[in-house]
Order: sequence, then C-alpha cells, then structure tokens
Amino acid sequence: MFKVSNNGNLVILSGGNTVVWSSNSTGSECSNKPAVVQFMDIGNFIVWCRDKNSAKQDLIWQSFDYPGDTFLPGMKFGKDMVTGIERPMTCWKSTDDPSPSLYKLNVDIKGYLQILGWRGPTLISRPGPWNGLGLSGYPSEKPNKIFTFEFVFNEKENYYKYEIISYVLRRNVLTWDGKTLILHWI
Repeated sequence: MFKVSNNGNLVILSGGNTVVWSSNSTGSECSNKPAVVQFMDIGNFIVWCRDKNSAKQDLIWQSFDYPGDTFLPGMKFGKDMVTGIERPMTCWKSTDDPSPSLYKLNVDIKGYLQILGWRGPTLISRPGPWNGLGLSGYPSEKPNKIFTFEFVFNEKENYYKYEIISYVLRRNVLTWDGKTLILHWI
C-alpha cells in the first residue's frame, strides 16, 4: 500500500502494514495541517503541507531531489549545501532490475564545477570543468530554440539544470551499462 502518513511522510507498506520504504521527511511542518500529494506536469512527484486558512503550501518532499537514472527538465543535478541533499544520477543494475548499479554521475563541487562519471570507486569520465559557457571538454553549447541550461555555484547550491523552451520533449538517461543518452521526442 502507498500512502501519506499523518506527519507528511510518503510510505510504502507491505501486506502486513510493515513499512517497506519511507521518504523520511521530518514532517514537523504538518503537525496540524493536511498533507497533499501532487504529480506535476513536469514529472515531479511532490508532498505539500497545506495551511487550511491560506493558500500557503510548504514543500515536504519531492522526487526531483532523488533523480535515479533519469534527468528531466527542471531537475537540479548537484548538491544543496543548506540541506546536504546530493542529487547524483545512478543507473539501474540491468534493464529489468531497478536496484542501483555501479555507474553514477555526479557534480563535483571541489574546485571548479564539473560532472564526473564513476564505475564504483573508479573515475571513468570527466568532460572538464564548467568555464561559464559549457564544459571545457565538450563543444560549447550554443543558444538554441529547444532548451536552455545553467550551472549554479554559490554558498547555498551547486547544480546543473536545463529547461525546455519549445515543444520538444527531452530527457537524459544513464543506462544500466554506464552510457548517457539524450532522448528527444519531437
């Protein structure tokens, strides 16, 4: 069973009501407020705490903070320095086994901002640091009519993000064997 607990945690329960998985959010903001679950058009699954007396909503948990093998427009790929939440991409063990594989992509926040590819503890790819225009090891991203991108590097957050500006659907996927795919649906 899938449900939202009284304190705003998302939980999955087995047949015997044993918690199999929990979002582990504090939920203290929801002590006397109803929790609301919302699946956004952009693909983000969110738990809000809604104040009954106003339109104010407090974010408790969102799936975009735990990206898995897919990076969607609007997601932040990196680290929130305030909460400590890291947002690496981790791929599936195989095409039909969603448990984590050895392959991972993360944003390195030591020194210059860059994306690193890992197979277990071994660094396997490093396309160079962000130079303000693109990753120095890739051809520079040119302004286009499909998407915009940005790297943010400050005391609160370090992340890479892209947004779609046309009617093209795009997602980045880290495959089970460590390859990165950029998929477009026109």
